Amino acid sequence: MGQNGGLLLWYALHTKAGQEARAVANLGAWGVETCAAWVNSSTRSHGQMPLFPRYIFAHCDIAGMYQKICFTRGIACVVSFGGIPAVVDDDVIDVIRSRTDKDGLVRPLDDLKPGDLVSIESGCWANMMGCFEKRMKGSDRVRILLTSVSFNARIEISRYSLTRWLETSQTNSSDLSNAASRRVIADFAGRK
Repeated sequence: MGQNGGLLLWYALHTKAGQEARAVANLGAWGVETCAAWVNSSTRSHGQMPLFPRYIFAHCDIAGMYQKICFTRGIACVVSFGGIPAVVDDDVIDVIRSRTDKDGLVRPLDDLKPGDLVSIESGCWANMMGCFEKRMKGSDRVRILLTSVSFNARIEISRYSLTRWLETSQTNSSDLSNAASRRVIADFAGRK
């Protein structure tokens, strides 16, 4: 429960461009718990960029804090649908936090081994499955073998874009659910 007896829930907040850190700091001054994830970046002068550009999450009693949040420096608006602030499930925040350190920096999957099945989480290859091949020297990039019925391709992407795929936890039939696709990836992983 919040200070005024309201329910504390997570909400997505749309920030002004490049002001995610400012919004987090200013909401912290109001006593609002936030969640913002960051990734290392070689293109930014300070070395980090938001995992979700222009979005952060706030845990608050929205009824009591709505006006303060809307007028907090760095915040553009509360993400809403039909004029109702959109609640973000606690499980979503738990998953984000499970992949970040205490400062909100995303920890890459450093324990991948050649042949591990991975899911690409962002970018133009999002939702594709592949086979981890190797880390690229001197960068945060990795090589992935993408395999489908009609093509095979090796791509290099940021290691921060990956999630390990565990067959036992996947139930979506579109994610390499047939045994033939899994055999093709296993065959390619063994050929290196």
